[in-house]
Amino acid sequence: MISKGSSFRWLSSNPTPIPGLLASNKYAATVFRKDRWLHLCRLVPASVRLRMFNDYYRQNLCFFESLDQLNNKTHYFDGCKSLLRVELLRAIFPDTKIVHLIKNPKAYLHSFLKREKRDYRAIVKGWVRYHADARDLGERLGPDSYRLVTFEELTRNPDQVVQSLYRFMGVPERLDAFDRWVDLGSVHVVGSRSKNVFRQVEEQQPKWRSELQAAQLDYIDRAVERIDWLQPILPRLDWV
Repeated sequence: MISKGSSFRWLSSNPTPIPGLLASNKYAATVFRKDRWLHLCRLVPASVRLRMFNDYYRQNLCFFESLDQLNNKTHYFDGCKSLLRVELLRAIFPDTKIVHLIKNPKAYLHSFLKREKRDYRAIVKGWVRYHADARDLGERLGPDSYRLVTFEELTRNPDQVVQSLYRFMGVPERLDAFDRWVDLGSVHVVGSRSKNVFRQVEEQQPKWRSELQAAQLDYIDRAVERIDWLQPILPRLDWV
């Protein structure tokens, strides 16, 4: 998309402020997109952020202005999963609503190891840190702006969960068949590679039950036992 002289090819899977000279450097981009900057960013007043990241905010505002020109569109979904981006954008969009999608850590570990070979302990620690930060953000925003949904609920009852999210966002509920709620020809979520594939999500017997090692399962169990806020959510994660 190009509008008012700006190219939006910079909108990658995790768009965050990157100095122009480093924008094409893969390593620099990875460093600047880390959520580890989140806590530091929270200490910076919104007025200072707007000055520090002027180009970033200017491009985002231009992007959203372009979206406003599309007919019959009322909401924009950013699926990049970056807590840092949420914190940054709240400076110009304070009414942003957050949907926190959480997946059984055993299923997450199994899926991650299929894509990338890393130490399973580091993966689990990353899962714990990310969701703790996401929940902390939700606690500060309050229930009117934050909603937690589990992946397991979404795949088991997609129509009910999506309907509840419609209510959360203030969108009228749908009465027609669920598979007609989304126009696959026009939907695109920034930060998601799964465009037009939501129909492929099917509930199946979790492979992690038979394919994860006993040491991996035990490590997750011990990690989860130390997380008080997660205990009430475990049944919603199909925890066994």
